[in-house]
Amino acid sequence: MALKGDLIAAELGNLLQMTAMSRRRGVLTVQDRGNPTLRRRFYVEGDRIRPADHVPQPSPALLVAIGRLGYEDHCTARRHAAGFNGDPTGYLRAKGDLDDALEHEWRFAAVREDLLEVFLWRELRFALEENSAAPASDGRPELKLDEVVMEAARRQDEQERAAAILGDARPILRRTCEKPPESLTDVQRLVFDECDGVRGVREIGLGAGLPRFYVESAVADLLTEGVVEAVPTEELCELGDRLSAEKRS
Repeated sequence: MALKGDLIAAELGNLLQMTAMSRRRGVLTVQDRGNPTLRRRFYVEGDRIRPADHVPQPSPALLVAIGRLGYEDHCTARRHAAGFNGDPTGYLRAKGDLDDALEHEWRFAAVREDLLEVFLWRELRFALEENSAAPASDGRPELKLDEVVMEAARRQDEQERAAAILGDARPILRRTCEKPPESLTDVQRLVFDECDGVRGVREIGLGAGLPRFYVESAVADLLTEGVVEAVPTEELCELGDRLSAEKRS
């Protein structure tokens, strides 16, 4: 039996709570109606949920976001990895900044953020294929549905604040100073570093390696404090012409 329908993101918590209360079991597929390429599949069983087929690879920046690695250590690991064309994870392990327990916490946080990002998609299409065969657990972290719903609700006000500041246009951003103020958090410093006057919020997030929630919140703070600014439209036109010329040459 399949349960299907459309939701706004704010209603997703109700669906998950209903699934937990009725002890349903099966594969839940969620798709962003505004961008059908965004799709996630989870296996739900009672009050638990885990990835069905998409296991996100955690970024070292997520260790900064969860307060387990400092900004300077993160930058050192990135530089070391770039210099040796390697993975920052190996450097962090060799240095003693990452052990098995922390790696488990890190991967759990990556799965949690992947699920919480679904709450940012605004309009969703879902299908719950009940009694589908459970995928192999193979060490995939399980999350408690009520904890996910509570965290999504806790983040809602911050998401709305950031959305109001950023607007729908999602501008190209640049720094207004060379060095970040000492008052910035480590996450804000990671985002500040990526504001190069060429990239928008999505690309800045990819460069920083941070989940969308942290990026949008940090950008909203940086804009409010005047540490970064939106590139004016007329300058964007000049930038587009310059980049096109560089591409042709």
